[in-house]
Parts: sequence; C-alpha cells; structure tokens
Amino acid sequence: MSARPNPPPPISAVVAEPTLTRIEKAARLAELIRTAGNYDWVGLYDVSADEIAAVAWTGGKLPPFPVSPSRRAYAVQP
Repeated sequence: MSARPNPPPPISAVVAEPTLTRIEKAARLAELIRTAGNYDWVGLYDVSADEIAAVAWTGGKLPPFPVSPSRRAYAVQP
C-alpha cells in the first residue's frame, strides 16, 4: 500500500505564513484554487480605481492583459 500524498495547506495557512512575500502567497493561493477547482488557469489581481493588475497566476499562460486601466474592466456594459 502506498502512502497518500500530503494534502495542500489550507488557504488560511498560506495567508498566515510570515516567511512568504505577498506575491509568493498570491502564487501559492492561485495554485491551490486551480487544483482544488480543477481549473486550467487561475489569476489573482489587484484592483484599484485606476487599474487592474495581475499579481500572480498559474496554469502556464500569461494573462492576456497583465495591467489594464480600470475603465476597461471585464464587466458587461448595459
């Protein structure tokens, strides 16, 4: 019987990890979300009044717009 792999750390453990930078935490969280949800790609973004900027992503491809003015938000306009 083979040993089962260790489960990934919970999100709260990644967030609370004092040795990781904000970007390292974001990258680990994106990967946790991607594998837990069986997604091909996950990205985490900073959103301000002026812009939307990718902080971290996983899944092999760069985001199509790593930085975009917030006026080009990805919401459907009425």
